[in-house]
Amino acid sequence: MAQRAALRAELATAVAMPLAEETGDREAIGRWVLGTASRQAASWRAAMSHCGDLWVSINLSSLQLPSPRTWRRLKPS
Repeated sequence: MAQRAALRAELATAVAMPLAEETGDREAIGRWVLGTASRQAASWRAAMSHCGDLWVSINLSSLQLPSPRTWRRLKPS
């Protein structure tokens, strides 16, 4: 079951990301992912004080890496 779900997620990404690049939505999706992951990690840290060292891993696209805006968003608060 888990393998099927993982395969569906990979296929969805394989279709969605080229479409997002074509429509110009990839940057907006990247911003949403970064913001959502950051807020979720902060929520987990607040709810579970024993998880102070909790961190999340996010894949960045080659388009996001050179962007100064990306690095500002990654700056710890």
